[in-house]
Amino acid sequence: MKWLLTIPCWGDFYVETFQNFVLPSLRAAMAALPSADFRVIIHTNQPFDVGRLNVEFRPILGTGDYGDFGAAHREAIELAEDGERIAFLCADMPVSRECFLVSELHFAVGKQFVMCAAGRCRYEDAGTLTSGMSGRGLLDWSVKHPHHSTLDCYFGAGRMAVPWGLYFGDDNNVILRPFHLHPFASMKGPWLSFQGVTIDQDIIDHIPQDKVGVITNDQMALVELSPDWRVFALRRQPITAEQVAVWAVNKFSYANRWLFRHRVIIKGDGSYTGDVDVCNNILNEVEQVAA
Repeated sequence: MKWLLTIPCWGDFYVETFQNFVLPSLRAAMAALPSADFRVIIHTNQPFDVGRLNVEFRPILGTGDYGDFGAAHREAIELAEDGERIAFLCADMPVSRECFLVSELHFAVGKQFVMCAAGRCRYEDAGTLTSGMSGRGLLDWSVKHPHHSTLDCYFGAGRMAVPWGLYFGDDNNVILRPFHLHPFASMKGPWLSFQGVTIDQDIIDHIPQDKVGVITNDQMALVELSPDWRVFALRRQPITAEQVAVWAVNKFSYANRWLFRHRVIIKGDGSYTGDVDVCNNILNEVEQVAA
């Protein structure tokens, strides 16, 4: 089996983050699938040392703006061979050691795409990460080191104006109800395309839902490392169901609402149900308007 890893990576902060925290996690994940043939495409304006990896450095398709991340992933799709698996990665996204192996398990049962939560965590705490962490270990780490923007996605307490999902829980449980998930891996296919600025914006709209494998447990995990200085727009008051419903009607497609039906267990055994009635009410309101 062949894998193509596509990684946009430029700017000193992202290059250092990739080298120090992401690359070790990728090496461990590759080692967990020794039968695979991995190659890597890194779009950058500053080629850097990656050790003994099969890497092709390609120029940024622009000036290094935000939209160039999507351009890099589009070019990688074009460069992928028929039948090749494509992993869409970010320079600030460590992975658990099972990520390629678990993706292969999903492909083996007919899935063509694998999506996974990538909880935003504090970059300042990344020194406590260890390479080769399991999905459970990386999720546990993410709960202990959330970025302030993640805390602002907690229902009833957070004030995030543009939440990627809603978090619910107590001392022993954390459940994520996602509007967005990271599009981690895909089989090469003619349906593989997106129109958004970045790949996670609308690619889910182009894939049949029965072909999408959604990770809802600790099979594998991703985290996104963000510095404390990265901020997002906040509401004046904590998130309410009514606010989310109004916002979702205008912002999200049927596919986003389909993702929101999934209960992603970040911590605990899934028996916590504090999210169920709230999210059902949100979905009912949105679908009545969208009908």
